[in-house]
Order: sequence, then C-alpha cells, then structure tokens
Amino acid sequence: FPSHDRGSESGESIEKLDNRTKNLALYHLIKSNELGYESAKYSINEVLGKGNVIKDSKYYLNEYSK
Repeated sequence: FPSHDRGSESGESIEKLDNRTKNLALYHLIKSNELGYESAKYSINEVLGKGNVIKDSKYYLNEYSK
C-alpha cells in the first residue's frame, strides 16, 4: 500500500472546501481544543500547521456568519 502523509491530505482537503464550510469546520475543531479534547490539538497541527497562531473559535464562527 502506498504511504500517505495525512497532514498534507488534511490541509489540502480543507482548502478545497468553500469558505463557509471551511470556517464551520475550523470553528468545531478549535472549539474542541478549547473544551480540552486532546485529539483536537493533533488535528489542528495537521490542518493549520504546527506552531501557527490559532485564532479563537469565535473568529471562525463570525467568519461563517458573514
């Protein structure tokens, strides 16, 4: 079986989403992290890149509402 880099696949797949769907997905992901779910930290690093500044979940909810 071919080896895949999940991080790049996750990042690419979220970039393919329309802005509204992308912001809603990021809202839920960031909110999960804010609520203390450990798996969310790993997923955030995959999607947004390790070490990047992460905005508050409210930011993504506001962007979704536009």
